[in-house]
Amino acid sequence: MAEKNDRKPTVLITGCSQGGLGFALSQAFANAGCRVFATARDPTKAASLVGDNVCEILPLDVTSKESIDACVSKVRHETGGNGLDILVNNAGIGLTVPLLDTSIDDAKRMFDVNVWGMLAVTQAFAPLLIEAKGVILNISSVAGAVCMAWQGAYNSSKTAMTFLSETLRMEMRPLGVRVVTAMVGEIETGFYNHGTFSLPPDSHYKSIEAIIRKQSTGEMQVNNEKAWVTARNLVNDVLSGRSGQVWRGAALEKRLGEQSGDDDFDKGDSATCWGEAQFDIDDRSDNDDWGSVVLSEGDAPPHASHSTYDLPAPPNPSIPENELDSILKLRTAIPAPQPACIAAMGHAPYLPSPCNTPATITTPLARADLDELYFDRIHVFMPALQRRRYFSRSRRAADAASQPYSCLQSAMWTLAAAMSSQFQQLCQPLYSETLQRLSHATYAQGLDETTARLDLARAWILVAVYEFMHASFESAWASAGRAIRLVQLLRLNVVDASGADDDADSFIEKEESRRTFWAAFCLDRFSCVLKGLPLTLNEQPICTRLPCPEEAFQSGKPVVMPFLSEVVAADAPIVVLSPLAESVIFTTLWGRTLYYQQLSAAQLLSCGIPSTDFRDRQLQLNSLVSRRMLQFQQTYSTAAVESDSMLLFTSIIAQATVLAFCNAAEPPADSVPASDRFMDDVLGYQWRARVAAKEIARLADSHMQFSVFKVSIPHTSALSWNNDRT
Repeated sequence: MAEKNDRKPTVLITGCSQGGLGFALSQAFANAGCRVFATARDPTKAASLVGDNVCEILPLDVTSKESIDACVSKVRHETGGNGLDILVNNAGIGLTVPLLDTSIDDAKRMFDVNVWGMLAVTQAFAPLLIEAKGVILNISSVAGAVCMAWQGAYNSSKTAMTFLSETLRMEMRPLGVRVVTAMVGEIETGFYNHGTFSLPPDSHYKSIEAIIRKQSTGEMQVNNEKAWVTARNLVNDVLSGRSGQVWRGAALEKRLGEQSGDDDFDKGDSATCWGEAQFDIDDRSDNDDWGSVVLSEGDAPPHASHSTYDLPAPPNPSIPENELDSILKLRTAIPAPQPACIAAMGHAPYLPSPCNTPATITTPLARADLDELYFDRIHVFMPALQRRRYFSRSRRAADAASQPYSCLQSAMWTLAAAMSSQFQQLCQPLYSETLQRLSHATYAQGLDETTARLDLARAWILVAVYEFMHASFESAWASAGRAIRLVQLLRLNVVDASGADDDADSFIEKEESRRTFWAAFCLDRFSCVLKGLPLTLNEQPICTRLPCPEEAFQSGKPVVMPFLSEVVAADAPIVVLSPLAESVIFTTLWGRTLYYQQLSAAQLLSCGIPSTDFRDRQLQLNSLVSRRMLQFQQTYSTAAVESDSMLLFTSIIAQATVLAFCNAAEPPADSVPASDRFMDDVLGYQWRARVAAKEIARLADSHMQFSVFKVSIPHTSALSWNNDRT
């Protein structure tokens, strides 16, 4: 906002009839020291605001150009040419009726108020807002984020409003105007105090008219947030410099969590711009019992009294907006997946710092559900956490307040949401929040503690996995790079250099460190193989034992496992390895194949002739791959492989290693004389490659028999690489 000296910030709010959110917002802004212009189509319905000497009342019909122009002229005169600091688009009407019975004329009138009225008012006041470098607060609704029976037309109007608001945010930011979109949930207002409800006599839904009437009249809403609480929180959001989306009132995830499993949410339902949504429900009154709020799937949020306001940042906000961009540019080299227009304008989402509260968009019950989803569907492929220790840390105050630990939890919930049906709508918001948490935690002071760095490393690994699934390879590889650097700083490649574990607790802590290292190690190999990149983590200095069996890890029973070098060099099995350890070994050999191939290419480029030890390396690698394949097949039967998703994945990696080896081992035609021995080598490698490719195809068919929730990015990465080479 422009410099205002000592004058009060000016706020204009639409839809301020008594009993609504606009009325509460007028009082809240006035209490914050602002000069408030409260508008209503019928000014008498907001008369008590004048009586309380709270604000000035102006007539305004947002569907009338003449009324809007008159209001603009009045405000320009009253502000003495200083512009308008805050515009709150709150006016709105509702419509609860089945779509088959909806009057098109009624729906058009609703869109004229909720959508075009908001845009018309914004266009008219834009010159005053630009002059003042002001703020726009558009009051939308969670109704625009979910589908609810009997409210299709209304929800569509709120979805349209949300997209218009988010587009205005992008377009007006270069003009110096900040735009906030308030996604308001259930609040206690007079929105439902209207006439009687009835369906047409020939309605298909006549038999359940009583149920629809209850929704239309608000009888199905319980334990709504007080309007003054929502208003107070929104005023704080605007005054503290927030931008983008803020979620207030009853929480969205409560509605999502009550959708039945059969009512799957399609990923396409998520608004792209919601990837930058801001969620914050921690600032509420002590009397609000969020854990007891029960929302019916059909409940409708109040909207008529919604008010939107976007206050300019105060002289000394916690994070000034001009400083915000500098902070967020540091957060990561990987922007959240977002429209190109947002990236072009350099927009970065905002989250107050520090962000050490539990995930701001989930209730305790929803967080517990996401935890279970993680251990059920993600842990099998990213088994770096011991379940009992994780839940123990969650209950421990010191860990719960730790920024790195909250980053880890947020990353876990992001992946869990991606592998669920009921939380699909939360994927992008959770992902965006995770990146913001990581940005604050990464550059916070005093992060030398091993546990904190370990939590951050695991969080970045999970973020990279999510980005492999839902973003670009470049974003995922950048996140993986952050995880790998933290792993190197922690020296997790030498976890066992100091000796064996003494007790169960130290064993679990060390095993979590081991598994974090191997997760980063495998992620490095997968990524580099996919794109033919140089390996990041070197194999030689590893002094970290292979991961122990899952049963021993979860029970805390110490088990001493061999080192990678011991297993690879052994002619016979040392111990029976778990599927996870087997996958590490085959991933190592796969990476070694890539390394040898790159080494030979570099020597050919620098020396002009093939390496003299090319054949020796290939013979050694061939022996290792063949021996490990035989040992794996002797340990695990075909039936066991096809019934266990981790074993299936390991088998695919094993065959992919063979295929990669054969492709790399076949000598170039100009490097070896065309002898019988050369032809035998070529034919042998080609035959083994065909066998491996056929086995991969067979395993892919078995792969299709698993639920989509039991298939993760390692499967798809391996299959993707194989498809490129077969």
